[in-house]
Order: sequence, then C-alpha cells, then structure tokens
Amino acid sequence: MTAVGALVRLIMILIVAAALPCRAEDAISGRWEGTARIPDDEVNVIVDLAQENGAWVGSIIIPGLGMKGTPLTDIKVQSPDVKFAVKGRSGFK
Repeated sequence: MTAVGALVRLIMILIVAAALPCRAEDAISGRWEGTARIPDDEVNVIVDLAQENGAWVGSIIIPGLGMKGTPLTDIKVQSPDVKFAVKGRSGFK
C-alpha cells in the first residue's frame, strides 16, 4: 500500500468514526407516515417532526378526519420513542 492510499484510508476511517456519535434524535426529524389506532378504528396519519432552537416542533395530518397541519403539543423524544399530544381541535372538516 502506498503512503497516499494509507492516508486516504485513514481519512475515511476518521470520517466514519466522527459520524458514529451523532445524536440519534437527528434520525427522528422528518416526515413519518403510518397508522394509528383510535377507539374502534384505525386511521392513516402523517407526522412531521423537527428541532428548532433545541425544542421539538411538529404537526399531524389525519386525512380520514380532515385534519391538516394540526400542531403537536407536549412533544417528548427519548430515542427511539416519541410521544406527543394533539389538542384543541374537536370540529373536523
């Protein structure tokens, strides 16, 4: 192996090693789609999560209930679990 090849290999190892301790919460940010069970029914949901200034923010879309972009409250992230509430919306369109 040449000196240049060894240096390139060392740099690649350092890049991978530096990425390993990245926070798991970063993987939680984004758009999540799935189903949620509510009493006597199952509905499709789309949840958007992000961090802004160290705080979690998000919204939820539930097409079957006419909810679009309803803000999430009480967001708690303890990787790999995320808990939140949806409050204040009783009259769905």
